[in-house]
Amino acid sequence: MTTSEKSSQLLITEALLAAASDVADSVAQIPRPSDSYAILGDLARVQESLTLAYERLAAWHGQVVEGVHHAGDGGDDPDNPAWVDAERSLRRAADSSTAAVDALRHAHSANGVARWFDEIRADEP
Repeated sequence: MTTSEKSSQLLITEALLAAASDVADSVAQIPRPSDSYAILGDLARVQESLTLAYERLAAWHGQVVEGVHHAGDGGDDPDNPAWVDAERSLRRAADSSTAAVDALRHAHSANGVARWFDEIRADEP
């Protein structure tokens, strides 16, 4: 790979960003309410995958070596280098993401109890 080529990880995260934007736009209206159950289940599984990504990124940051992976940083606090701060923040993100997974699973279960119509019924005058 040349320095001008994007890594496979960067290409994947760019595609994920585009897909996530499409999802956010698409769920403003749900034409078939019964689809909401599957959508919530899929979103819970997506969030689980993101949690794993945060955990793996945190682990990677925890094992980087100055002089091998980077040349230090220009920060003012030598006791809190940027890569260590990033690791801590990624661990917090993973914890928050785990909480989001739990909330999505709960929403999925709660949604599954509803008796959804396959078509939205128009309000009668």
